[in-house]
Amino acid sequence: MSAFYRVWADARQTFGSGLPQRGEGYDKSAQLTTFARDLDQAAPRQQWTGSAANAYSDANTEHQQVFTRLAELDRKISAHVTASAEVVAAGRQNLDAVRDWVTAAANSVPPGRLRDAMLTQIANKGLTELSEVVRRSNADANTIAESLRELGPEFDEIRRSSASAAPRSPRPTSAPPWATSPICPPVPSRPSTARTGSCWRR
Repeated sequence: MSAFYRVWADARQTFGSGLPQRGEGYDKSAQLTTFARDLDQAAPRQQWTGSAANAYSDANTEHQQVFTRLAELDRKISAHVTASAEVVAAGRQNLDAVRDWVTAAANSVPPGRLRDAMLTQIANKGLTELSEVVRRSNADANTIAESLRELGPEFDEIRRSSASAAPRSPRPTSAPPWATSPICPPVPSRPSTARTGSCWRR
């Protein structure tokens, strides 16, 4: 019986202490969704048109999509964290249940020459149950960890999308008039300037 309780204590230590943190406290999806709505309100309206407005509208839409996808991923992460906390809580409860069963069963064994053999059977049964609790908890935790790893490529894709969503000023389709005209751009008149030909010279 003492061996069972030592193994139980070791198994219980692997589940940590304190209240398992759930994902709700880390979920910022509502805030990210609000950002996406704000960007929708900031989209150019009929009073602003042209190439600059189109470039801004495209970038604004891409940013809105980024925030929407981030909100979705944040909800997924929150759900996985909550599931992980539930695995820890369930493992602790199951371990406690096994310990309580072993203790109650051992206390019910009457004294006599068969007592040690019966206690050994109870301890062995308890050790088998402990192994199953740990195995099941590890399997559930590994499944959650794999689901979290699968989110990595999605974050990478969002990072690439956000990098390409930066608004760019549209390039002019033709040079400004002063670049091809013999008349130079106007320069403020100063006492030290003199006009030569069609241009100002300092």
